[in-house]
Amino acid sequence: MCDTKQEIAAGFKLLMKEKPIRKITVQYLMDALDMKRQSFYYHFQDVYDVMEWICDREFISQIGYIEEESFEEWFDKTLSLLEADRLFYKKVTEAIDRSRIVAALLPTVEVQIRRLMRNACYEVPTQKCLKEMEPIIRFVANSIIYHMIDYVDKRGNLKPQEIRFLVSFSLKAHNFNLEYKQEPQTLVV
Repeated sequence: MCDTKQEIAAGFKLLMKEKPIRKITVQYLMDALDMKRQSFYYHFQDVYDVMEWICDREFISQIGYIEEESFEEWFDKTLSLLEADRLFYKKVTEAIDRSRIVAALLPTVEVQIRRLMRNACYEVPTQKCLKEMEPIIRFVANSIIYHMIDYVDKRGNLKPQEIRFLVSFSLKAHNFNLEYKQEPQTLVV
């Protein structure tokens, strides 16, 4: 991985703590890093491209499918990553249209839901059965993604245990049982 690309991304994240994304220009970023503007365009198209690269590298690639990981472990890891850099992801949700965020996350989340559904089947699922489950997989994956967005977005004041409960409740409605047993004291929706 190119150090310059990582340095640009790290500088961008620092500037995001000070300014809204729309106020961060390529020139401002590169001046702050004491680098030439051409270096930026060698690696990225615009500041939104930097932001998407960071999201892909620091979030999406980290929540990929791991065979040994349970759904609960995956979901806890996902929430932990969001919480660890909540300000950054909050600014991402403010700057990027939700449909683009959903499109970026959907393939990764669908893999997790597909695995959960396969594990929930009493019989070995057939290809026809799996194909018929696709609309449910898409629906549940979208629901989880929107809960994640609400978790970091200014419109959502959900605590980690509340979002776990909401996701668990959603999945139980589709006959998937998760280990999250503790219901939050108050649920803010």
